[in-house]
Amino acid sequence: MIKKIKGLIGKKIELADQTLAANKRQVTKALADLNCDCKWKKNGKNEVVTYQYQGGFFEITLQPTVFNVLLSFYYLAETEVDYLQSVRYLCNNLNTYTDGPCFVYSSNEKKGNINVHLIYNVLLDDDRAKDILAKAMADIFGWRNLFIQRFEALVETQKQEKEKDVEYKALSVSQKQFMIREHEMSHNKTLEKPRESPINGITMTQWLETAFQLQGIVPSELMVITEKIEVLKDREVLSNFNLSTSIIENGNFARNFATLQLTFFLMAEPDRRRYATFILQKVEQIEEALYYRITATLLPLNAETKESIFVRNLMPQLSTAIVAHDLRNNDKQVAEFKYMWQDAIDKISKGEKDKLTDEQRFVASITFQDAAEYLYRGRQLFNANRKYEAIMWLENGFHYLFLNYLKLNKEDKENFYEICFMLGFCYDDLQLYQRAFYYLNFTMGLNNITYTKEYVNCLTHSKDFRVFNYIDALLEELINNYQTNNSDEEAEEMPPHINDFMLFLYRRKAYALIDQEQYKEAKNMLESLIEIPLCSEFAHEELNYLQKIMDKQDKKEEIKQQNK
Repeated sequence: MIKKIKGLIGKKIELADQTLAANKRQVTKALADLNCDCKWKKNGKNEVVTYQYQGGFFEITLQPTVFNVLLSFYYLAETEVDYLQSVRYLCNNLNTYTDGPCFVYSSNEKKGNINVHLIYNVLLDDDRAKDILAKAMADIFGWRNLFIQRFEALVETQKQEKEKDVEYKALSVSQKQFMIREHEMSHNKTLEKPRESPINGITMTQWLETAFQLQGIVPSELMVITEKIEVLKDREVLSNFNLSTSIIENGNFARNFATLQLTFFLMAEPDRRRYATFILQKVEQIEEALYYRITATLLPLNAETKESIFVRNLMPQLSTAIVAHDLRNNDKQVAEFKYMWQDAIDKISKGEKDKLTDEQRFVASITFQDAAEYLYRGRQLFNANRKYEAIMWLENGFHYLFLNYLKLNKEDKENFYEICFMLGFCYDDLQLYQRAFYYLNFTMGLNNITYTKEYVNCLTHSKDFRVFNYIDALLEELINNYQTNNSDEEAEEMPPHINDFMLFLYRRKAYALIDQEQYKEAKNMLESLIEIPLCSEFAHEELNYLQKIMDKQDKKEEIKQQNK
């Protein structure tokens, strides 16, 4: 097998390999390949390199105990202090959309103006350092252009309102101090701690936090609509309100439907009331669980004159999933796990590994028992297609292993990456793509085809334009190695899993082309896939779907011509 193909299923890239020296070697080579003249300097224990690329001034900081490198692009925009509110608002707003760059701003006391900068945490490796840096800088240029475009619109709005911000009167921090603090924040950022309490049911606040990424939720009032209408206002009761109680009583479905209307606010915006509606619907009952669907709608905020139309909160948001109410209580589930764990340990100590069940092998491979319990339950829920509930357990296990990563043995690290894959899969399933990318990014560079497939799925589902370059790079690797470097006879003997992977990529690309309205290219690709047995059915279905789209376009064009 050719070297590049081996790379897909070969040695894993360990985060521990990304030392300061390794990062410096990779950065130096990548910048040389990009024809950048760079200048290195020491900043305490850190190594800092400055350079110019396509007219932009960049800085990369390497830290001894941090795997990533910090890519900074300074002075992408400059404005007067009068527009501080617009700068702060736009930085905060865009930061909610980016999955990489972070907008920050600083004040220049001498000039009396505001400067805007972009900071990007990037993980490199030996094979792709040049491409990763080039892509990151291209992203930064794109975000810069978007910032300038939207900033000009906000400035015009502020001119009309003639409004200034209180922060305008309190500028006292120099640019250098500001940026140093930002660097410290990137290193010392507080990590979410594992939940210490057991998970018993799904509460409204849990759903809002997970499905809509809200923080600091303070419930004010809940209207429960069943055969009667009940209004609850006790905040402690509302914070712990279990959604299942409105449709399930005494271990059975009490009704087929229930509607909940919640009024709440966020700690960051105590003066703005938010509204959410939950609809619960019975699905089915089995021996150990009652399945029901939760459909939640987060209503949009009322637009205010100072807010731009592109604010995400001005659009309604919807989230839905099938969940289950376990008829076994938490104590029984904990006892079941502890018995299985102890039985596995006893068998291993007696040299009876061949008698272990698959579940026992899994939990026995995890060094930390607390993490093992979370992962055992999370994996059960994941395999049962209970994605939302699986997230709550898997994230507990993720944070435990994440905080202890450098202490993990080889098997623990493999389990850690498996958790990242499952969490990414679950969030992809719930259409929370930014969160899915966060976890799936941990699996990049592991050369695992299953993980790579899910990453491609997430790119496709989120309609991310990067999917085309990513798929093309993988296909080029496979095609070149099996059809160019090998003889025709060898090419016909392509391993089944590699052949399946390549066909998967073709199908995903065709699907993405349709989603992003590249219809001619999609049609050409689908027509070529018809001749491949494993793709024929997919190609026929997609061509039929594509034809309907093109017929609608032709009809619209015909009507347009008639109305001229």
